[in-house]
Amino acid sequence: TEYCGDEIKQTSEQCDNGANNGVACSASYGSSCPYCSSSCTNAVITGSYCGDGTTNSPYEACDDGNTANNDGCSSTCKTECPPQPVCGDNVCNNGETCSTCSADCGTCPIPEPKCSVNHFVQFCDVAWKCSGWSECNNGMMTRNCIDTNNCDTEYNKPVERSDCTTPVLSNAYVEQESVNVFWIILVIVLFVLLLLVIIYLIK
Repeated sequence: TEYCGDEIKQTSEQCDNGANNGVACSASYGSSCPYCSSSCTNAVITGSYCGDGTTNSPYEACDDGNTANNDGCSSTCKTECPPQPVCGDNVCNNGETCSTCSADCGTCPIPEPKCSVNHFVQFCDVAWKCSGWSECNNGMMTRNCIDTNNCDTEYNKPVERSDCTTPVLSNAYVEQESVNVFWIILVIVLFVLLLLVIIYLIK
């Protein structure tokens, strides 16, 4: 009578290695090997591999159970340095603010302008604050100037680009607060006109 284990592959059997049925083979790292099971069916042994969740030395430095990159353990199971936070990575971190990285931290609310009242009219006093000059690049230096009073005007704005050879410029931090001369002149003119009207009416 034919049976599983007689070293004769029968119609109902996938294999028959006799006494070696059920003896598993030894698969090397990253590969697999076939053997005949004790029930005369084909079986496969898979060796350890990157992504199985087990760190297999000396082939792997890490194994986080996947083959994705940029998560600390690469697709080839090598240790990765953690990615440095940058503006645009959808995380508001690393000292980012709404003004330095609106992509991650959102847009800052627009502050209310600081206004002054001078007798008859209300006007906004510009107060320019400038950063230090940049290094010389292609013969030019640049800086950023913002109005800390948020007057929404370019009036009397300091220069933000300059030739590197201009002697009056330096890399020192510059802070300038300018009075809006235009509005002061306008108030004076209105005051003089008012006096003229009063004088005319008195006559």
